[in-house]
Amino acid sequence: MAKSATVVGLNIGSNLIKAVEVRGGRGQFDVTGVAIMPTPPDTVSNGVIMQPDVLGQAIKQLLASNGIRAKSVVSSVAGQSSLVVRVIDVPKMSEAELAESMKWELERHIPFAATEVIEDHVVLPPLRDDPNAQNMEVLLAAAQEDMITAHVQTLQAAGLDPLAIDIEPLAAERSLLEVASEAERNETVAMLNIGATVTEISIFRRGILTFTRPIPLAGDALTQAIADALGISKDEAERYKIEMGSALPPSLAQPTLTPPPAPTEVPPAPPAAGLDFDLGGATPSAPPQEPVFDLSGETQPGAAPSTAPPSTPVFDLADTRAEEPSAPSVFDFDIGPTSPAPGESETAPSSFFDLSPEPQQPSAPASSSPFTFDFDALTTQPTTPPPPTFEEPAAPPPPTSEMTPPAPAPSAFGGEGIYGGYGDEITPHTVYNAMSPVLGEMVMEIRRSLEYYTGRYPDVAIDRVILLGGGAKLRQLDVFLTNELGIRTTVANPFDYVRGTLDEGRLRDLNPLMAVSVGLALRDMLE
Repeated sequence: MAKSATVVGLNIGSNLIKAVEVRGGRGQFDVTGVAIMPTPPDTVSNGVIMQPDVLGQAIKQLLASNGIRAKSVVSSVAGQSSLVVRVIDVPKMSEAELAESMKWELERHIPFAATEVIEDHVVLPPLRDDPNAQNMEVLLAAAQEDMITAHVQTLQAAGLDPLAIDIEPLAAERSLLEVASEAERNETVAMLNIGATVTEISIFRRGILTFTRPIPLAGDALTQAIADALGISKDEAERYKIEMGSALPPSLAQPTLTPPPAPTEVPPAPPAAGLDFDLGGATPSAPPQEPVFDLSGETQPGAAPSTAPPSTPVFDLADTRAEEPSAPSVFDFDIGPTSPAPGESETAPSSFFDLSPEPQQPSAPASSSPFTFDFDALTTQPTTPPPPTFEEPAAPPPPTSEMTPPAPAPSAFGGEGIYGGYGDEITPHTVYNAMSPVLGEMVMEIRRSLEYYTGRYPDVAIDRVILLGGGAKLRQLDVFLTNELGIRTTVANPFDYVRGTLDEGRLRDLNPLMAVSVGLALRDMLE
């Protein structure tokens, strides 16, 4: 697509649906619309859409009620049950040998039947110059066909023209690192996307995704801990988490931190465009044929897919130096420049995931791809969508016979609560005590992941941790993780790089929630 356009970045989560409309290109990006609403109950299960038509109508109303008129959309898919993105280690071999070997590797790394999978892989550039290295790293992407088909049907039901389907880690990298300063782009950064049910850890080294791991502890686990400890409903617990929750004890309101020394400058590496599923520029009239994960980063021209049965799924991760252009993919994953495996031929085979930075030539449309999302009863959304899950309420809730209203100011922090003998009184201290064990488990899992990574790459240090997702709205979480991990931790700020006429205070409040959506919209606007 053109480098200057207006595009909607749409992030459909299990808890919230977030959309950002961005206009611009060539270094100038303006936010012209923002929309957010709770995901309709029972419509998304483990990243799978069950009722595309119903969800599509809800999204259509959401965009219209917030003044978002653009039809071109880049969306994202997620979910452990239907999508796997993983960096694996294999012996050095040729591309032909690797393609054969991946048939066996696939069964080891996916939690679903390999016969219903669209798969692709790409050899990652080596992070060390070691001519004697026996192994190489490969980025593997695999997804169930039904998941992608249902996702595309949802976008069509919303009246949108799908350009590409991306994955969340690469979209976030685009909005937080690719548009940042050169020094920030050259850092080794761990991103923690804290959603409702899963915290996804993604580590980027000079813009290249080199590690991913999901942790089944996130915002809902904190809410449930409050509900269980205080004997209240989950809705009430969510409200108290928003109003009084903090990752630090009330007695440590303003801790003093000594940030780690600035990282050593690293020579810049070629920018990575990110993994995404390219759907072409045209509006498909039916679910896409032959879904493809194309990692090229360029929008592929496409034609409306037919409704014929799906053909053999393939992910095209062809090498950038292929003499013959590979078939374009419906789903485009782009991780930037890659190097061929030793002994690999100059012509890469056509497949579903294309990780090369070069644009692919269009191919004839393939048959519809069955990829699924879970959507059951979806109700019509109100004209004005409700506020995001972690948005601060204007005022504390009125007192009731069952609870004492929370303290209105930080000076009230430090009350004993039920753990100190105050019976049923709910205070910031009791909320913190309820969340503390879950926070401890989360930090332990995060630390294990980072230690595994630095153990695997002894010459690499994590320069920074970035928090995004709804869970990043928890007060003092960045300070808590800085103290616990010994690594500078910040909250995602995608609106520092894209501007607009919208209220800046609202944009700042939505910062961690919208990082993926902004990155989706920027996919084809970056050089």
